[in-house]
Amino acid sequence: MLYRLLAIVQQIKLGLVTDFYSFLSLNVICLQISVTVIEARQLVGLNMDPVVCVEIGEDKKYTSMKESTNCPYYNEHQFYHKWAMLSDPDDITAGCKGYIKCDIAVVGKGDNIKTPHKANETDEDDIEGNLLLPEGVPSERQWARFYVKIYRAEGLPKMNTSIMANVKKAFIGENRDLVDPYVQVQFAGQKGKTSVQKSSYEPIWNEQIIFTEMFPPLCKRMKVQIRDSDKVNDVAIGTHFIDLRKIANDGDKGFLPTMGPAWVNMYGSTRNYTLMDEHQDLNEGLGEGVSFRARLLISVAVEILDTTSPEIMSSTEVQMDKSTQCNKKKRSFQRQFTFYMYATGKLEEFFLFGSFLEATMVDRKIGDKPINFEVTIGEGLIYPILTINKYLQYCSIVLTCTDKELSVPHRSVKWNYFHLPYFEKKPCIYIKSWWQDQRRRLYNSNIMDKIADKLAKTIRSQVKRNTVRDKLKLALNFLQRLRFLADEPQHSIPDVFIWMMSNNKRIAYARIPTKDILFSIVDEEMGKDCGKVKAVFLRGFGPAGWTVQAKLEMYLWLGLNKQRKDFLSGLPLSLFLVKQVFQLRAHMYQARSLFAADTSGLSDPFARVFFSTHSQVTEVLSETLCPTWDQLLVFDNVELYGEATELRDDPPIIVIEIYDQDTVGKAEYIGRTFAKPLTKMVDEHYGPPRFPPQLEYYQIYRGNCTAGELLAAFELLQVQHLPPIDGPTDVDRGPILPVPLGIRPVLSRYRIEVLFWGLRDLKRINLAQVDRPRVDIECAGKGIQSALIQNYKKNPNFSTLVKWFEVDLPENELLHPPLNIRVVDCRAFGRYTLVGSHAVTSLRKFIYIPPDKRSNNWANTDKKKKKKKKGEEIEDEEPDESMLDWWSKYFASIETMMEVRDCVYNKELETEFDHFEDWLHTFNLYRGKAIDDDDQNIVDDDRIVGRFKGSLCMYKLPLSDEITRDVGFDPNMGMFQSIPHNDPINVLVRVYVIRATDLHPADINGKADPYVVIKLGKSEIKDKENYISKQLNPVFGKSFDIEATFPMESMLTVSVYDWDLVGTDDLIGETKIDLENRYYSKHRATCGIASNYSLHGYNVWRDPQKPTQILAKLCKEGKLDGPHYGPGGKVKVANRIFLGPTDIEDENGLKKQTEEHLALTALKHWEEIPRVGCKLIPEHVETRPLLNPDKPGIEQGRLEMWVDMFPMDVPSPGPAIDISPRKPKSFELRVIIWNTDDVILEDDAFMTGEKMSDIYVRGWLKGQQEDKQDTDVHYHSLTGEGNFNWRFVFPFDYLMAEEKIVISKKESLFSWDETEYKIPARLTMQVWDADHFSADDFLGAIELDLNRFPRGAKTAKQCSIDMVLNEQELPTISIFKQKRVKGWWPFVARDENDDLELTGKVEAELHLMTAEEAEKSPVGLGRNEPDPLEKPNRPDTTFLWFLSPLKAIRYLVCNRYKWLIIKIVLALLLLIMVGLFLYSMPGYLVKKLLGA
Repeated sequence: MLYRLLAIVQQIKLGLVTDFYSFLSLNVICLQISVTVIEARQLVGLNMDPVVCVEIGEDKKYTSMKESTNCPYYNEHQFYHKWAMLSDPDDITAGCKGYIKCDIAVVGKGDNIKTPHKANETDEDDIEGNLLLPEGVPSERQWARFYVKIYRAEGLPKMNTSIMANVKKAFIGENRDLVDPYVQVQFAGQKGKTSVQKSSYEPIWNEQIIFTEMFPPLCKRMKVQIRDSDKVNDVAIGTHFIDLRKIANDGDKGFLPTMGPAWVNMYGSTRNYTLMDEHQDLNEGLGEGVSFRARLLISVAVEILDTTSPEIMSSTEVQMDKSTQCNKKKRSFQRQFTFYMYATGKLEEFFLFGSFLEATMVDRKIGDKPINFEVTIGEGLIYPILTINKYLQYCSIVLTCTDKELSVPHRSVKWNYFHLPYFEKKPCIYIKSWWQDQRRRLYNSNIMDKIADKLAKTIRSQVKRNTVRDKLKLALNFLQRLRFLADEPQHSIPDVFIWMMSNNKRIAYARIPTKDILFSIVDEEMGKDCGKVKAVFLRGFGPAGWTVQAKLEMYLWLGLNKQRKDFLSGLPLSLFLVKQVFQLRAHMYQARSLFAADTSGLSDPFARVFFSTHSQVTEVLSETLCPTWDQLLVFDNVELYGEATELRDDPPIIVIEIYDQDTVGKAEYIGRTFAKPLTKMVDEHYGPPRFPPQLEYYQIYRGNCTAGELLAAFELLQVQHLPPIDGPTDVDRGPILPVPLGIRPVLSRYRIEVLFWGLRDLKRINLAQVDRPRVDIECAGKGIQSALIQNYKKNPNFSTLVKWFEVDLPENELLHPPLNIRVVDCRAFGRYTLVGSHAVTSLRKFIYIPPDKRSNNWANTDKKKKKKKKGEEIEDEEPDESMLDWWSKYFASIETMMEVRDCVYNKELETEFDHFEDWLHTFNLYRGKAIDDDDQNIVDDDRIVGRFKGSLCMYKLPLSDEITRDVGFDPNMGMFQSIPHNDPINVLVRVYVIRATDLHPADINGKADPYVVIKLGKSEIKDKENYISKQLNPVFGKSFDIEATFPMESMLTVSVYDWDLVGTDDLIGETKIDLENRYYSKHRATCGIASNYSLHGYNVWRDPQKPTQILAKLCKEGKLDGPHYGPGGKVKVANRIFLGPTDIEDENGLKKQTEEHLALTALKHWEEIPRVGCKLIPEHVETRPLLNPDKPGIEQGRLEMWVDMFPMDVPSPGPAIDISPRKPKSFELRVIIWNTDDVILEDDAFMTGEKMSDIYVRGWLKGQQEDKQDTDVHYHSLTGEGNFNWRFVFPFDYLMAEEKIVISKKESLFSWDETEYKIPARLTMQVWDADHFSADDFLGAIELDLNRFPRGAKTAKQCSIDMVLNEQELPTISIFKQKRVKGWWPFVARDENDDLELTGKVEAELHLMTAEEAEKSPVGLGRNEPDPLEKPNRPDTTFLWFLSPLKAIRYLVCNRYKWLIIKIVLALLLLIMVGLFLYSMPGYLVKKLLGA
């Protein structure tokens, strides 16, 4: 159901508003949509600042921005912690862009947001296992094209006035069709239109509209509309919805959505054109159409696309192309028609026959005017045929009663309803029309319908009591599937409409599906109403659509014209010739829970019974919603036509209408029901087992709403040898006959005791306050009055508690009449004013059941002892109690991590303990006229004018003497023994408010500034100065003490307001608690019973009375034997023995003997005590919904709280328990980055072209991105190795119980105060490549959950990507337990295929210290003092080249080309020597030669 709502929400966003309204059955309801964005993961991108936008319709909401992360955490609902896949609508082939964790809840009036118990966070982090997907939709969907081909339309109505047509004719010179149609198709947020065909009742388009959407689509319906183009405003002519599920099959042998070419029929308002069509919504597809509007030839096909195809990029918009199959410009008219005929089925002549056998229940407003009926199938359409040179007429035949005697209604017997005198003469009509022969589809639909009908009839007889739930569920699922398959989407024959007309004005109509009256020679294929007499109810349309204007008995038959010889096969001649005379006896006994039609909240009901042409009424009973008429209505001389056996097996139906009699004006309609009489023919014996008939309950309906129940019986007796009418005669009632003895229930004498406790919250009546109220009790004509309250404001309780009266009631409990409670205000001069009333429809729960004396045989069992021992073992494993507080119990109860000592209810305490009505009940008093609403679960709170507190006890007389002989039996109190007195009492009320969750945002920033307001009577406490800034899940941790006086101050109101700097504060929501019922309940809801009795510590006993005192008081009030304490740790209560410890430790650790543990054990098992036992309220926290009067029925959040009450006449309780919120503990996380390895090389060397990276590491704690810290840069890493010896220091505040880091900061410069955030403790480390003239390059990252992260590898070689991929399977550690850990962890990033790849490894050391420890042992950031780290031993190549050019030359040139340079120098020296030799050699030779 939730997926359906979410799909509707999506379609609202996509523009398909009609789907939303059709789902809501034309009722506008208020929905509050809560979307909680928690966090995002695996976002595509680097070093981004993500923000989330939630868009529904035109409304947009944004979260805050998170800096420098692709895994932002927001936590800013009924999918709980589900991962939604993100995709780019502008890049449909890119796939997943990340995941976002969110809660989604669609909440309507009366719904509750169900918050599940906290799951394991590791399970929630399983993205694939928690994907947010609709049922049946795979996680990976393919792209597809949806082809919608529009061929032609027929039968369009006139969409302009005749005056405008004459004007056009005068100016243009020709009479053109008054409509300019085009087709509009909407699907999955996309919209496509065909071209406009000017002035055509039979437009031809031959166009197609193409949608590109994911398959299977989330949008399941396609909206097809024919619209009339107009310069001012286009209007819809008709609408048809194509359900893709009905034209596809997702099974193993399934097929994609495929339909047609087929004709689809469109229905809407009447075809008569008016300037202001008040029923235009019907043409938009909202509601059931009342007339045929047009039909459209259409086809649908789907093609799955190849995601690698580049065409997908350009096909996201709607395309409109001319159909290649049938282009009207290239094909002749004859070939077009041949295509239409063969593509849509052979054109056949159909024959429709109808006979009006009876027309009754004609409204008196039109009864004095001639009436005629119109029967239509389709509309007057002209269609050319190739072989015949003439037109075939799609006939719209009108039946008009030309005989004045038949057309003027006659007045019905005994009432002013009318009927038409169709006695021997039965008007008949026939229609010949031509349609495509799609009978085979309708035959299959009828077969499945009949299978479903038989299945529905046999469901109850086949299931057994022990397997009823499973079998019934299975059968209903199968039945629903059959009904779904039976709805045929492709049938060419339109429905039949029957209209009743008066003075050419349409009054009422009935719509009959053609498949229901379609003929076939095979019985299983024949329509269920074909050839049968059927009751047809004509109803008005519009606001009074549920009122019946007339009732027809009709015979209908539809088949091929060549089969018309069989059209009278189901209409026997006896129906016209054989007349039977009957007497109808309507035994009208009583009705209950009727609709309140008067402003007093009551009605003056009477019943009208219609049968054939006869009508009678019961007497009017004043001011009651549960009338007991006890009246027999006899219809004499009822003439029916037909065979005796047919009338016996299938008699005509009886219509019973309930009305409210008004002093002025006509009677007001309350509701209607139908019944079939039990028929007796002359040759049958009037006796068991069939006769006399038994009383049955008939549900009364007012439109789609239930309006009460009628208890009655009906018998139809053939006139001859009628059984006598036996029964008592009432002289006072005159001619009114009571229900005979054989039918009326067997009565017994009962005594009804009434406990009158008090009246509460009575509202003003006619601006006057209620001062002297009284309660009147009535049942079956008998009753009693309470004592008069002399001063309601001073004391609203009654002085006399118990009164009783005796009455004769049916022995069958199901036939007990309701008990009426009326409150009147006694005013001066003997006047009485009705304040309010209440009807107790079922007295079963107030029937007294004597206690079973044999149930006292109780024996001791060892099972409890074993459980206790097990509990003791668990207690031994608990941590040191000095470290525990109340919040330890609270979180242990929520997470069930240890023995539950504090019960946390996820609902109101009243829901768990039956509203504490164990002996004191609360009856709401109603006044005012009820409101029509299809939602039966909605309580009309506006009609509640007060509450009556009391109780009832009913038992059969005489009463057993054993009860009255009991010791201490007070005859004045009857069965209400041992109840407290109702005198005013002073009480100390202590209210504990823990926290609120899922508050509705009250500020424009999507947050609220909540604070608590407590109101009890005239006392009010506002905790405004302690408001919590910008929180939707605030932790209040407050207790409030208020003194009150019951009963005058017993309604506690706990409100949560939103603090505003300017203006008045806004109410977010409130919850109301009736403290009086809790205070007096036997469940002892004054102060919860703790699991353990302790004298000190966080679990100290807080009740002023010790367990032994409570147990002794309960035994005394219940008149039980005990308690008796014995040796060996035993206590005996009413033959029940309990075991427990007998020693207790004081504050000094000394043990002493006590009986408190034994008494507490008996109290915790008090429900096992016979006769008086019930579950006592344990120490608890209840969760209550917060409601806002301006948004009735819609939760605005939930409040966790509990209430203690202590009477002021006993010793005062101790101080309130300290539940103030825990203060976060300060820690300091020291992270040392030692080394990196295998970091990917991102850059190329400037001179050498070698791969290298300038590595540095960045780290921060989630939520503290602004405090991120970086290491220095390891330049020119050629192997991915980096050496840092760099220390990060992250101080933070942490809540151990919630495992969250607490951050307080201002959201913006203009924020008034700081906002507190609770964020998971996660450490993020990233590796980057430093660039000097461009942005740094992101290489990889690792995020460690400090509470559970995999232990680091010992060496870089052992570190792998499996530590990330298989994180769920690896053992984890917590830094808060381990304190110090060192190891290697992998850096990962996503590649082009969106797969994780290893991008490096980091050796880090994590050291967690408390703030106190860190202060004693300080360290410096990086390698600074104090406690500096050694400089890393980096290679000589690690330096910045442009700061040391000579060094750069040395290491980048000399080291790499050293030998090459040496070789070049040696070669140069050699060349120089050779050159010098060659240069000096000639001179040297000359000198030698000359002898110089």
